[in-house]
Amino acid sequence: MPSRILNDSLLTSPSLRACSPRAQDAFPRFLLLADDFGCFEAAPRVLLGRGWPYRDDVTEGDVRSWLIEYAEADMLRLWEGDGRWWGFFTGWFRIQRERKEYSASNPKGSKRKTSAPPLEQGDVAVPQRWPLEQVA
Repeated sequence: MPSRILNDSLLTSPSLRACSPRAQDAFPRFLLLADDFGCFEAAPRVLLGRGWPYRDDVTEGDVRSWLIEYAEADMLRLWEGDGRWWGFFTGWFRIQRERKEYSASNPKGSKRKTSAPPLEQGDVAVPQRWPLEQVA
């Protein structure tokens, strides 16, 4: 997992404040699960196993509801590609610095682990078909 430095602006973020208290408390764990471009696989079962491996009080349903809260607060874009769900934090480069070695001018330095988010398509909706049985 990559190292992250948390910005204290999270403490006063209007978009994060719009989320439930548990979603607010879970948000730093999601930041740790993202790649250097703010993207991650958004399958709740995968996120649960990676982000909360020893927490019996957190469920797959919790993770799914937090993702939806973040998307509704315009903090996250979700999209489907290659039969899998992906997420992208919309304010990623406001809270994480963009590294030169990963810039477009240095394609060999890229460490992208996901497909690029479909930002040119505008708003990506909260998934309407995300039954808990099919999230992995």
